[in-house]
Amino acid sequence: MAQAESNSNLPKIAISGIAGSFSEEAAAKFMRVESLQAETVYATTARDTMEMVATGKVQYGVVPLENSNGGIVVETVYASADFLYHIEGILEIDVHQNLIVKPGSKRETIQKIVSHHQALAQCKFYLRRSWPKIEHVEYADTALAAKDLAEGKLEQMWPSLPLPPPPSYMAWRSSSRASKTSSLTSPRS
Repeated sequence: MAQAESNSNLPKIAISGIAGSFSEEAAAKFMRVESLQAETVYATTARDTMEMVATGKVQYGVVPLENSNGGIVVETVYASADFLYHIEGILEIDVHQNLIVKPGSKRETIQKIVSHHQALAQCKFYLRRSWPKIEHVEYADTALAAKDLAEGKLEQMWPSLPLPPPPSYMAWRSSSRASKTSSLTSPRS
């Protein structure tokens, strides 16, 4: 779990993602809507985010709740059963998925599509149609998969893949539908 310690006097808002994630985008929207200045704490998972709120390490948390294409975010539902909290509000953001590959990659070198379960579900019809023989691998966070791809960590996880050219591992397709995100606050008494 991420650390929530800081020298800042600002309230803290945990998100289930890393920098660049859709949860970070939802947290920024929540802060704009609420006219709130807060320090972002990256908790990576919904469970870690809710635990940070429930234990008082942060004052707010933002987790994905539902996606119009991929459905309910099961990870959030399971995690929410273990914690008491008050829902401050539900907001929507537009989610646009994209194919992300390393520079110089070619379509025929793509061997794995790595992403969060929800993103794979959101794009399942596109992936079946356009990438029918490519293995899908679930990852803790979409933005983390992109970061790890850029840093070469995915190649380290699957060293048996042929190099060069560098294989590409992550794909997402554009969607104009909105994703709902729930914002949490301190535990209920």
